[in-house]
Amino acid sequence: MQLNNVGPINCSEPDGYKSLYIRIKWTSPEDKPENATIYLFSIIPLDYFYYNLTEKISNATVNVWNNLTISLEPKKWLNNSANANWGNITGLKLELLWPNSANITSLVDGLFFGGFFKSPVENFSAYTLNFSITSLMQFIIKWVFLGGILYIMTRAFQAKTVWKPLLILTGFALITMFIQAIINIVAFSTLPTLQYPLEVIGGVQGESDAAYSKILEETWLVSEINRYVQIGIYVWTIALVAVATRLSTEFSWTKSFLIAAVAYFASLMIESFILG
Repeated sequence: MQLNNVGPINCSEPDGYKSLYIRIKWTSPEDKPENATIYLFSIIPLDYFYYNLTEKISNATVNVWNNLTISLEPKKWLNNSANANWGNITGLKLELLWPNSANITSLVDGLFFGGFFKSPVENFSAYTLNFSITSLMQFIIKWVFLGGILYIMTRAFQAKTVWKPLLILTGFALITMFIQAIINIVAFSTLPTLQYPLEVIGGVQGESDAAYSKILEETWLVSEINRYVQIGIYVWTIALVAVATRLSTEFSWTKSFLIAAVAYFASLMIESFILG
């Protein structure tokens, strides 16, 4: 197997990729390869680094997907040319050799370069700023559209609604968004460290579902809390919007709740369309 024009990929120290991950499966022959080598080309195929995979392959199992992790530490690789550059990897070749001629069927999947994982906590200030801006935009969009829809609907029912007081009352009704955010922060802070393995996105039949199911098991309680909190917030917000509608129009409670429910869910649809 050979891949060309995949870069340039930076594998140099200290900021480049540190590991190469690959999944290998062969269904025939039943014997393991006698020799296995992986090559990393630098700019042209004549300049390359190579790594002996024979020991790793000797521990593999026939007709099963085998996960291999290969360190990109330069001292563990050999090179055939002084022009080979770890900072400019542009191709890759996997070579498997069997001792005898045979009908060979081998599969390769999940090939990618990996580096250091950095959680959002390591960039706390940038993450917090981005989260705050996104939340503020979400609040403003919902506030303006909910207020606008309420204004149009109450006007359609012949109410002499004034825009500014209605918008202020709508803003107070959306205080529930901040309450929900606080509850979610507390709930999600109780989660253990979650590991998202390659199998979640690896595309191998059955493995993705199994890996994702394990994550769902670990987050089940928090997900249930979040779901019921969301339902409660919907009901609470609609009730507050209904109060705002009644104060602004003196409509009956039934009409106020009907207008509030329609306006609120319409604003949710518009918000989801805009924010994706």
